[in-house]
Amino acid sequence: MVHINTLRFAEAQRKDCRLVSDQGESLLRVKFMDLEEKLLPLGFLKIHRSFLVNPRYIFRIGKTSLVLTSGEELPISRGRAEEIKTAYLHYLSEG
Repeated sequence: MVHINTLRFAEAQRKDCRLVSDQGESLLRVKFMDLEEKLLPLGFLKIHRSFLVNPRYIFRIGKTSLVLTSGEELPISRGRAEEIKTAYLHYLSEG
């Protein structure tokens, strides 16, 4: 079981979702859309059609990717960088 505060990101992989947390990785047999419904209201950001990211782990946001505090680099959907930056700044202002 992954604790939500330690979940760095979720990635859609065919019929599974790969969950990457501070404790390691796990595969979960769940539809990505179902995971989205649970994680987006908790503050996670959809940065790509296949990735949901916990903003607490974002280190830097570029034009085509972002880097997590762990050093992992994840893609950002074309044209969504500004939207993601805005959502991240909102997250930071919420404290």
